[in-house]
Amino acid sequence: MAFDLTLQGGYKANNAFQTHPSTYYLSVVTQQTTKAWFSPKHYPDPLMNPVLKAGALYQGVKVNFDVDPIPGWGTGNLQISAWRENDGAVSAISQRYPFTAGQHPVGGEEIFDRQSIDKGKWYFEKAEKSTGRSFDHLDVGFGYLSDLTIVEAHKTLYRNIYRLLARLP
Repeated sequence: MAFDLTLQGGYKANNAFQTHPSTYYLSVVTQQTTKAWFSPKHYPDPLMNPVLKAGALYQGVKVNFDVDPIPGWGTGNLQISAWRENDGAVSAISQRYPFTAGQHPVGGEEIFDRQSIDKGKWYFEKAEKSTGRSFDHLDVGFGYLSDLTIVEAHKTLYRNIYRLLARLP
């Protein structure tokens, strides 16, 4: 299971699995790190659950590769600087849609404001954009238990998800 969280595991899964033409694909992207003004590295925000801070720091600051981890590494979004922003468990860029391998059509960003969502395409929304608050990996499911300041943002996020799902045919 931990292998699936690596670039190599994601690449293998993205290459093996297909996007099905009659399925809705919706992703809520979470992140709770901040880019340092003096470098491309990302550091955990003070709001991040302490359980996740070591993982966030590792992804945002420490991790690097002596050899290219997957084919195509070093071009476009396949550069370490694009993968440092994270939610303590997973990089933010990898939460959007599968793009490291395979053919996976993308519908785009900002799913809550769209008039329609097509099946067979990947759509994503940054949680912070729709709620005004950043989320770590645990906040989406357990935020109301870990941090009382997140209650309203949590409600907003789930209302938005509900409204979107209710509009789908």
